[in-house]
Amino acid sequence: MIPTSGLIREIYQFYMRAAYRNSPVMATATAISICQTIIGRRIKGPTGLRTNDYHLVLAPTTSGKESPISISSQLFSAAGIVDWMMPEKIQSGNGMLKVLASNPCSLWVCDEFGYVLQSILDKKNRDANARQVANQLLTLYGKSSGVFTGSAYASGKTHAIHQPHLCVLGVSTGHTVFKEISLDQVIDGMLGRIAFWSVQERPKPNRGLVSD
Repeated sequence: MIPTSGLIREIYQFYMRAAYRNSPVMATATAISICQTIIGRRIKGPTGLRTNDYHLVLAPTTSGKESPISISSQLFSAAGIVDWMMPEKIQSGNGMLKVLASNPCSLWVCDEFGYVLQSILDKKNRDANARQVANQLLTLYGKSSGVFTGSAYASGKTHAIHQPHLCVLGVSTGHTVFKEISLDQVIDGMLGRIAFWSVQERPKPNRGLVSD
């Protein structure tokens, strides 16, 4: 899947050298997410959609799931665009929109995105903040070529964002996500917007540079 040259290839190779457990699956998902964020609002497809995709890496425990976060942070910091990364902990939908309003092209790297998705899928969940996050993710996905008009409050309208472009790179265990999924949720709009990346076996520790 990895091109023989170009930025995706370079980020993939950096990940494989720098990660303690150098998983090709995690490296690929990370490279694509970063490049989609950098491309941002510069291109669009025939239907008007951009590259604002949601990725979820599923891996066993102690598989190096912290590396997508740390390596993304390293690269964005080195490029001087650390503000393009959302805070890892998003407490509410309004909090997400406030960050996105200040930088309409952002990457949210979430260590426990599985729990976020779990709370979204659980019909009995009473956490209003989790539901807000779910609703905003659903809405923002299709608004990347237009204007997200925000929400209306008694004090006025807030969070009007032109061409919002939010990419998500989440990591989780498979059990956390799939124990909540039913047939109804398979056809739900949220799951259809997520690219799942499965790490079948725990990657071995990185003992040195990895060849091309």
